[in-house]
Order: sequence, then structure tokens, then C-alpha cells
Amino acid sequence: MIATQLTNMELGPGIEKIRAENQQYIARQAAKMEGAVIPSAPLHQFPSVQQNQAQQSESALSAKTRPKIQFGLLSITKELDREQSLKLILLAFQRILANEKRAIQGGVGVAQQKLLIRLVTRLDHDSCDDFENLLMMFIVQEQKSRTELALLWIAELYAQYQGYSVCRTSYATDGYHNESQRYKRYDAVLCNLLRTLYERGEHKETLFHKILLEAPLLTPQSLVWLRTACLDSVFGAFGMTTLRELILTRARQRNELLGDVREYLVSSINYCTRPIPPAQLNTYEKESTKSDWDDASIRITLNLFLSILPLDHSLIHTLAAVYAKSSNDIKRVTLRTIDSAIKSMGATSEHLLEMIENCPQGAETFAARIVHLLTERNPPTQDLVNRITALYEQGRTDVRSMIPVLSGLDKDQILSILPKFVLTPVNQKSVPIVFNKLLAGRSIKTGLHPMGAGELLVALHKICAENKEENDLLFQNIDVLLTQLTATKDAIGSAIDQLCDDGIFSETLFYTVTRSHKIFPALGGFISNVLVKIANKKPWKNDPNLWPHFVRCAVANAPHSYFAILTVLTNHEFDELLQQSRKEGTDVLGSLRDYVPSLSAHQQKKIDHHVREIIMEYRPE
Repeated sequence: MIATQLTNMELGPGIEKIRAENQQYIARQAAKMEGAVIPSAPLHQFPSVQQNQAQQSESALSAKTRPKIQFGLLSITKELDREQSLKLILLAFQRILANEKRAIQGGVGVAQQKLLIRLVTRLDHDSCDDFENLLMMFIVQEQKSRTELALLWIAELYAQYQGYSVCRTSYATDGYHNESQRYKRYDAVLCNLLRTLYERGEHKETLFHKILLEAPLLTPQSLVWLRTACLDSVFGAFGMTTLRELILTRARQRNELLGDVREYLVSSINYCTRPIPPAQLNTYEKESTKSDWDDASIRITLNLFLSILPLDHSLIHTLAAVYAKSSNDIKRVTLRTIDSAIKSMGATSEHLLEMIENCPQGAETFAARIVHLLTERNPPTQDLVNRITALYEQGRTDVRSMIPVLSGLDKDQILSILPKFVLTPVNQKSVPIVFNKLLAGRSIKTGLHPMGAGELLVALHKICAENKEENDLLFQNIDVLLTQLTATKDAIGSAIDQLCDDGIFSETLFYTVTRSHKIFPALGGFISNVLVKIANKKPWKNDPNLWPHFVRCAVANAPHSYFAILTVLTNHEFDELLQQSRKEGTDVLGSLRDYVPSLSAHQQKKIDHHVREIIMEYRPE
């Protein structure tokens, strides 16, 4: 301890040794700074060892003057041949494939999928086919969990085909595939996936159908695999379902998808022209028995055709042609089953309008039914009105086919077809519908009702009935207008006034006056004025046949008609009225005698003296 203290105070023999060790330490540190490697020396060494270390330190110090050699990767590596490099690339790709689970656990599953797809698609090299085969088998082995990987692969190739992404053939020359090569590559991968799945018997699985449903573009060769799947004897239903969805969703490729389907549809719908159904509809019946068409077999034949009809409107021409040649039973079922298909097509379909205009002979009822369905909840379009009107004017369809388009007709057209509804016995069930459409509907041209109640009543009175049957039908339809459609009394009064002012006097007018008074008793005062107006105009002078109808009207509308009888009729007309009423079993003298006191003095002065005498001389029996 004393020696250590003396040395620290730089006294004693130990100070020389400490100085020598410090110099050695400084020299060693300087050598290390220059990059020389100097082994550590123990604290206690023999003299010979110390001598060697001194020599090494001297050599380290001399190394300061040597030039430094910098480390470089290229200087210690050599270029691999092509076979080795491709093998290493393939091993690296396999390593990435094998680490799917670790990538998912690390939250980079999507990134791993993108990396795989880009390695396979972005560069065209010698191992590209091997990469594609490895990736394809990788997808097929675990279809449920790797469906998105397959769709991502197809989407990337489609993006390259459209020019949104690139695939380089060489980094040295900046080479790229042309459009034809990009399409072939897309088609090859798409079809190879479908072929592999089909050959493995996995076309019943989700991946096969999902590729078809979600592929951006279905190539002709891929549709061949779809057709093959549809024709499978066991799992063909899955393929048909996929085909149906594609037809519904792929508007641009619809005609291509419907190519084979169209041929089958046309051949199947033509079965309806045969006297008996085809054999395939009677699979479970004995071959010796021949069944006739029934509702079930007809619907089976029509169902597929009608489900495709909204997608391919041109098939309506085929259906119309078959309808024209079919039996009455098939026509009946067809008219009942086309509702949904026709409404889906809509009134703007050019093929539908063309079919109505050029309707096959015998399919007129089919065209009329279509017009009815199209206007059931929507107003008719002008094109539809023009087509069905042209068909009617050609005499090829019944007037009832015009009912759905009444709101699109001009008033002159309505007036021209109205008598055919009113005076035809077979059309009587349609008359209330016609009246309702005219009174409650809206014209597609003006937005107003096609006709008012008064206007319609006037139009009915202008219809000329040629025989008693037609006359009875006219009266019956006037009752329909007055009662079933609850026409307002103001409209009725306005119509009767207009008829009187226009001088349109007929049996129909007197019938209307009587029925109006019966239905609307509040019109009593108005009826009295109307009869006065008629009595003043004396229409029976021009047409003697009107006199009995006037008498019946006057008797039926008592006592509101008495003022006209007492004050307007001449003595001769009064006498004839009494005689006519007695012939029909009614004596009005007693009622007239009771009515006279109810008149004012001024009104009584208007009664002729001859008329007054007859009334006063009357004695009830």
C-alpha cells in the first residue's frame, strides 16, 4: 500500500515502469485507430513475450503507410449461369408460396397475394410457365381460401390487356406485349383455370362458377367450358344457374351467351305447334301412352322461353308466330302466362311495337293482350297508340283492343268507336270500363279527362239505333252512365239543356229525362222547365213518332210535367194526350184537377178555357 501511494506521488522506482506502460498503451491505441489488429497482452508477461509484442507494435506502426483495400460484393462474387439463376428464382417463388400462413398471421396476406401475382404476370421470362403452373396448383389445392387470389390473377391480366398495367418482356430493350399477345395470355390463364377445375371434377365447386361470374371478360373458349358444365349429366344444374346469372348481368355479352340458348328456345317453343307434346315432357309415362297438351305441359314448354324473353326482345316475333299456329288451349295458357315477361319488356321495346304493327295473321288477340298488359298501370305511349290503332283500322282486331289506349285517342276517334261498344251485344261488359276510362282517365296529350259526363251523355244521344235491340242497348248504357258511374246531376242537366238547345229530340232524350228524374228527385224543377221547353218547340210536328214518347215522359214525370201540359199544349194536343194516356192505362185528369189549385192566379190565367172546362167537368168514377 505504501509502494502504491509513493508511485501515485511519482516517487520511488515504480514510476519508471508506469511511464513505460502508458507509452505502450498510447501506441496500441494509435495503431488501432489506423486499422491494425493488435492482440491484447496480459498484465504479466515474460521478457521474451514483451520483446515480441514490441516488434509487433513496431510492425503495426509501420502499417500506417500501407494503402487501404475497400470491401466490394462484386469483387468476391461470380456470375451464375442461366440454369442456376432460374432455379434460384423458382425456389424463391416457392418459398413465398410456402409462407402464406405466416403472411396472414403477420397481417400482410393481401400484400403476399399481390407479390405472387406480380411475380407471375409483370415479367415474361423462361420460368413464367412454371410460375403459372405452381400458382394454379396452389390455388386449386385450397379453393375456398384462395378464391380471391385467382380473381386477382385474372383481374391483373385483364388490366394488362386493357393497357392499365404492363408486362415487360425484357428490361434491356423495354419490350412489351402487343394487344393480341395480352389477350391470348388472359384467355390462356382463364381457360386453364376452368379446364383444371373441370378435369378434377370440381366444376360443382364455388371457384369454377365464381371465376365465370366475376371475370371481367368471358372469352369464347371460356364459354365452351361453361357449356360443357351445363351439359354435365350430374351437376348440369349448377352450370345452368351460372348461365342464367350471366345472361341477367352481362348485357354486353348477352347475345353471345344466348347463342346456344336461343337455338334451344326456338326449337322448344315450336313444340307448341304440334298436336301432342314432345316425348321429353312425358318422361315418367309409358312409351305406349300418348298424352295430349294440358296446362302443365304447356307451361313447362313456355316457362324457359318467357324467362329469356325480357333479355332478348327479338324472341317476341317467334312467340307471336307460334301463337298464331297453336291450338285454342295453348293460346289460352299463353295469354295467362305472358304477364311478367311483357311488363318487363315495357312499352318502349322496338321489337314489341314492331310485332304489334306487323302482327301475324291469327295473333291479333295476342297483340291485344300485350297492349292491355302494358297499359294496366301506366298510360299508353303514343307509339303504342299508333300501332294498335293501325291494326284496328285494318280490321284485324276487335274494337275492345282499343280500350287500353282510349286516353291516347283524339275525341273524334273516341266518338267514332263509341257506337261499336254501345250497340254491340258482345261488348256490353266492356261498356262500364270504357265509360270509366273516359271519365276518370287522363289524356296523354292534354292531361285532362278525355270526356266529361255531360259530354259523354250528349254523345250517347247522338248515336242512331237502327232497331229495337240496339235501342234497348242504348237505354241500358244510359242507365249505366247515370247510375253505375254516379254522374253528377249538374252534368246531366247541362247535357239535357244542350240537347234541347241543339234540337236533338229523340226517344232517347225522353228516356233520359225520365231516368234522371227518378235517380235524382231533386231535379224536379229542372225537369218541369225542360218539358216546357220541349212543349214549346213541339218536335213531334217534324216527327210524329215522338208524340207517344212525350206523353209517356209527361205522365212519368208528374206532377212536374203538369205545368207544361196545362199551359203550353194546344187544345188538340191536350185532348190527344188524354187519349194516349188512357190507352196506356193512366188517367191524368184527376191529378190535373188536384194540381190546378196549387198554381198561382197568374199561372192559372195561362190555362186555356177549353182545358179548364175539361178538367172541371171531370168526375172520378
